[in-house]
Amino acid sequence: MKVLLPEYKALETRLDKRLRAQFKLPEKISDGVKQADYIALFVEATTLIPTGGKDWPAPEGIKERANEYIKQFGPPPSFYSSDTAERVFRIHFDIYQYPEATYA
Repeated sequence: MKVLLPEYKALETRLDKRLRAQFKLPEKISDGVKQADYIALFVEATTLIPTGGKDWPAPEGIKERANEYIKQFGPPPSFYSSDTAERVFRIHFDIYQYPEATYA
């Protein structure tokens, strides 16, 4: 889609710079963040796109790491019913909000 909208890249770049300045983030995206972004992309692709992202190019090991993530954590929440998605969200929210709590 970005290829079809050449002015999008310029807008994206300006927005990125402003957000980085506002939140005191590094000027460039780190390699770790790039990897996490690719992994998230392929987790989504494997479940949302008919080809499962098999025909997409990716840095070495990214598709394998995405598959490991799916095996460990299950499918993305978009495949849950709205009730289940809400329960999963609340569980994860509580875990991050109250890390000292014990969950059984």
